[in-house]
Amino acid sequence: MSGTVKFNLLGALLGFSLLFLFSLTSNVWQTSVIRGAIGFFSFFLIAFIFRGLWGVIAADATNVRGGDGRSRGNNLHDVEQVNEQSQSQTKETEATAEETSKMIRSLLQEDEESPTITND
Repeated sequence: MSGTVKFNLLGALLGFSLLFLFSLTSNVWQTSVIRGAIGFFSFFLIAFIFRGLWGVIAADATNVRGGDGRSRGNNLHDVEQVNEQSQSQTKETEATAEETSKMIRSLLQEDEESPTITND
C-alpha cells in the first residue's frame, strides 16, 4: 500500500472535526462527540480504501513502466523486436503487391489478346 497510517489518521481527524463542529451548532456536545466519532471511523475507512486503491494504481504503473521506472519500449531488445516485426510486415506487403501487379498484368494481356465483340 502507498502511504502510511498517518494519512488515514489525518483523514479521520478531519472527518471528526468537520462533523463535530457542524453537529455542535444544532445538538448538545455529547451527541456531537458521538457523531464526530462516527465521522472519525468513516473517514478512517474511506482513507484506508483510498490509500489501497492508490497503491494498486501505483503498482500497475510500475509494472507498465518496468521495475526501474523506465518505459519498457526503451529497452534495446524490445526495439529490435519491433523493427524485425515491421520489416517482416513490409516484406509481406511488398510480396503481396508484386503478386497483385502480376495478376493485373496477366488479366490485361488476356483482354488485349481476346477479340472484342461489338453489336453494330
